[in-house]
Amino acid sequence: EKFDMLKSTIFTLSLILSNLVFAQEFGEKIETKEKPMQISELKKMMQGNESQEHLVIATTDKVCKKKGCWMSIKDGEESIRVKFKDYSFFVPKDVDGRQFLAKGKLIKKKVSEADRRHYAKDAKASQEEIDKIKGDKFEFMFIASGVKFL
Repeated sequence: EKFDMLKSTIFTLSLILSNLVFAQEFGEKIETKEKPMQISELKKMMQGNESQEHLVIATTDKVCKKKGCWMSIKDGEESIRVKFKDYSFFVPKDVDGRQFLAKGKLIKKKVSEADRRHYAKDAKASQEEIDKIKGDKFEFMFIASGVKFL
């Protein structure tokens, strides 16, 4: 009986520690009362260019290697940039491939050629990739007020 109680205590402590070590949270606290949705689901719900605040779940594709001031996710063939509300927080630069929850809004925004090239440079794209970027482009962007890596 003492052994079972010890195993239970160790298991509980390991869960707490793993959550402290692996679950990193940035910006506003993430409440998981609502069911998180995929960005593709949110895009289908959008009316015009405005979106309500939602909780999304996604996996990072790329992260700004300069400061951690943005990250991107893949949505099918499309890459969607995740920026942080009011530039108020950054994420670690080594979170490529990590799953996360984010609270925020999906918007559609015109991104200039200069900004598109700047983002590619921040992501350590090759000069050849950067040179291929031509013209302004309307892109979906998720503005996160909080991010929690799982």
